[in-house]
Amino acid sequence: MMDNPLQIRVFCAPEQAEAHLAILGSLPASFQTVPDGQPDIALVGPDAASISTGRASAARMLVLVDPWMIDDIEELTRATVAVAPVGRLFPLMAGLDADMVGQPALVRCSIASRQSLAASLYEQLSALQVLLGPLAGVKMLSQIGFAYSGTARAGKGVELVWSGQSGAIHDSLELDVMGIAQRLEILAMPDDTARPATVRFANADGLTQSSGVYESGLRLFWRSVAADLAGGPKTTRLSDFLDLLMQVRQLTHIA
Repeated sequence: MMDNPLQIRVFCAPEQAEAHLAILGSLPASFQTVPDGQPDIALVGPDAASISTGRASAARMLVLVDPWMIDDIEELTRATVAVAPVGRLFPLMAGLDADMVGQPALVRCSIASRQSLAASLYEQLSALQVLLGPLAGVKMLSQIGFAYSGTARAGKGVELVWSGQSGAIHDSLELDVMGIAQRLEILAMPDDTARPATVRFANADGLTQSSGVYESGLRLFWRSVAADLAGGPKTTRLSDFLDLLMQVRQLTHIA
């Protein structure tokens, strides 16, 4: 363990304990949970009470569990420190560059998730946003049972076609970024295992496939938190998260 590990306190409600186990179990050795005192990080749930007590702890950052379930957005916006919503998929995308295919013409993304519709859609759109930048014109085209599909646009008019299935028996992601002469293909398992994502880049010269990183999306998330606190580039900003959250709520009819 490092000489000065980042200290984290948990302020989530007891009913979210199951989610906490996977999240806390993924902490690198450079983090240390503490029962009291002023922490570096306050782990808070989507309920207003835990966000309020987390803010009162004077932590340097709030880490938000189950962000799609937040019930008081105004309480979150009162935070005067960085807010990092927990995500399993977008950390996998943070090290990739869609511009490697030149100007993408079409993006196709399909996800299967064991979680709810709102959770599945949030994970999917947050990953696309990190890879491609802010999304516009996000529209649900169909929703039948647990299956859904929709469209959106990214920068420079890139068209996105996305689909998914919530309540699936396993987690998976297929993402194609297609240009005129080049293609980026990503296959990932956005669960809590450490199976690496498969990243393939194809052009006229052939196919290149990366070896992958044997770390779960949650472990990569915590590394991004540590980088943020060390003054590195921010993976997500609160304004981006709130815009995305409002889109997910509109698409899933959550008040």
